[in-house]
Parts: sequence; structure tokens; C-alpha cells
Amino acid sequence: MAGNSRLPDAALLLFPLLAALQGGCSAGEDQSLPAVAQHPDSAVTAAAKPDSPRDLIGERAVSDSRGLLAYPDDLQITMLAYRLSGRAPPMEAWAARTEAVRRANEFTREDAMSTEMGRLAKVYAATEGVGRLRLWIRSRVSEYDVARGGYYLTAMAPGTQISLGGSDPVTLRLENAERAFFWPLVAARAEDILSQLDVNRQVVIDAHIHLQTTAGRSPEHSWRGVISEYALYTGTEDSAPLLARFELE
Repeated sequence: MAGNSRLPDAALLLFPLLAALQGGCSAGEDQSLPAVAQHPDSAVTAAAKPDSPRDLIGERAVSDSRGLLAYPDDLQITMLAYRLSGRAPPMEAWAARTEAVRRANEFTREDAMSTEMGRLAKVYAATEGVGRLRLWIRSRVSEYDVARGGYYLTAMAPGTQISLGGSDPVTLRLENAERAFFWPLVAARAEDILSQLDVNRQVVIDAHIHLQTTAGRSPEHSWRGVISEYALYTGTEDSAPLLARFELE
């Protein structure tokens, strides 16, 4: 994974790790263009590879009848928001405003439009049937609770909401976040883990989330989901140590 430079400090925000650009759809402007749509090379290439040892959920997710969208970028989130709210994305208007089309002349403009329309259509088509998300979420760990024997993950506090997308984000509420809030550990293991973390006590949560939404009937900017499985790492690179993994179903 890459792109850590623009990660927010707030513990409750998602970081897809890929977008170096802010994007999204304006609630009041159907013609708005997600900034990422102007960059054909911004497809999901920085996500964990399918054969990565980190793909702890892979086979079960792939074989499930509800599709998995892993580490989505802003454009993918925007397209999924349109699909789940039952609206058709204004792809022609978006394509017309991409850099490739704006730089085209009267002889090349039609081909440029066709190319951009095709690219956007592929992104939209890939959201069909999506019912699961796999997200990286950054969190901090609390000080060790001696009485209970473990840490608390700040990003999983009850009522957690995650911001997805760019300038006009979708809010994802994790209905069962409290089940991942407490991280039970014996003191010796907790001390060992703390020695692997940075001074801010940050960990990365690789979460597999079932969307509790219905295509065509979901609110445009508000989703609900439940965590089914998650793993904790010291960072996002493939070499980052696995600290723990859990199943909640």
C-alpha cells in the first residue's frame, strides 16, 4: 500500500491509502466531477495483491454471493454511492470534464470521450452486486487496562462512523464496532506489542465489512455496516507484522 502522506489524524477516518487526490460527488450538483475521474492511471494498484499473505479473508469473500470491493478509491466509492442510492451517475458530464477530453481538439475529441466514457463505465459496472468492503482503518491503542487485561482501539469506540470518499464523503456507521473496541491481552504480550508501535501508539485495522444496505434504496451519503473479520498490523506495508486477527461472526 502507498500514499500515507495524506492520512488524517482523526482515528475514526478510513484511509484507502491509494488516492492522492480528493474526489467525490456534490450533493447538489449532479454534474460534479470526482477529481480522481480525471486520472485514468489512478485505478486500484496499490492495494494488497490477491496472493498476498495478508489476504486473510480472500477465498471466503470471493466465493460469497455478495461481492467484495477491496480498498476502494474515491471514484469507486462515488460510483457505489450512486448505485446504492438508485441514481445513474452523470458519466458523460464527468468524461467531458476530464483532462484527456479537455485537451482534445475537434479531430480527437470524440475518441477521447469514448475512451473516458468506457473507463468510467467499467468502474461503475464493477460496483454491481457489491455488498462487502475491505478497508484499512487507522487507530490508536489506549494505555493498558490492568483491571480488564487489554487495550482499547480508539477507532472502534461505540458509535464509530467512518468517512469514505473525497470532498463529498459517504459516512459508514459500523453497527458492531463495540465488539472490536476491546483488545484482550496478557500484560507480557501487551508490552511486547507496544514496543513495536510508534510513539503515537498507532495500529492499522484491516477490516472486512458487510454493508447493511439495499441497492436502489440506500441513503446517498449514509451507509451502515457490520465488521465480520479484522486483523491488526503495525502498518500497511506487506512486511508489517500481524499483531492479531479476529472473527466476529
